[in-house]
Amino acid sequence: MDRPAWHATAPGASAPPDDALAFDDLDDAPRHRRRALLLVAAALPWAIVALTLTRSPRAAQPPAADSAPAPAPSANATSDVADPAAGPAVVPSGAPAAPAAPAAVDTLAIFGGRSVPGPQDAAALALIAARAWLGDVGPEPELFEDDGAAGTSYVDQLAVEAVDHPGPGAVVVTVIALVLRADGDRYDRAEPMRVAVPVRLDARGARLAGVPWHLAPPALSLDPLRWRPITEPSVLADAGAALDAAGYRDVAVRSLGQSRGWPLRVRARAVAPGASTAADHEVWLRPHLGRLVVAGDLPPAATR
Repeated sequence: MDRPAWHATAPGASAPPDDALAFDDLDDAPRHRRRALLLVAAALPWAIVALTLTRSPRAAQPPAADSAPAPAPSANATSDVADPAAGPAVVPSGAPAAPAAPAAVDTLAIFGGRSVPGPQDAAALALIAARAWLGDVGPEPELFEDDGAAGTSYVDQLAVEAVDHPGPGAVVVTVIALVLRADGDRYDRAEPMRVAVPVRLDARGARLAGVPWHLAPPALSLDPLRWRPITEPSVLADAGAALDAAGYRDVAVRSLGQSRGWPLRVRARAVAPGASTAADHEVWLRPHLGRLVVAGDLPPAATR
């Protein structure tokens, strides 16, 4: 019997018996080839289903919180636990050492990993620490020793001016404050102050790293711009209209000046918003959609 060409005996191999090669269709094919074809036919539908699932929107959803990986640490995250097997870190000359990997971070139930503390956490803590250090009234007044200021002090205002973070692991928060001073039973003066608060940052949170220290107080002196007078009647009228739109009443424009570029400054006699009597005012103006508006004021909804 003739053999199929694809089943020819390889050169040098002994020919099998004729009864092992005598088949003309699939039913007569060798048993191992029939089994392979059946397995491929059975697996094909499941492969199509798997491909469909991997391309469906459901497969693109984030993993559940139980299996979500912890987020990568921020540049400010450090850890007190060192890996003894890692060996000493190699740092280029003059460069700060890279932060160690943070400890395990708790995960939220729905929204994924919880981020490690950053400058915003340090700023919040620094405000509390500055109030406790500068004032006699506030949280944990015994946290720090007396700063040496005479009399009773009360911190009336606090604001974060800057956060200095030259390297990982710690930051210094600059806080400006308005402190009320009293020698007797009443406060008689207010002092602007600036202090620096050291804060430690790692995976365990933001914590005070030391006692704050004084910095030069903020300067409150004026540094006025140079003004070029504007006398065009139409521009003066536009300045008066801008004051009217901002809530000033009984406006009488006295003068208008322009600095290099912007702003424009109008001097006027008017009743300010919320006031009941007229007074002299200096107000900055800015151009907005072909008209003048009072700087800092929200323009009317129709022209926003």
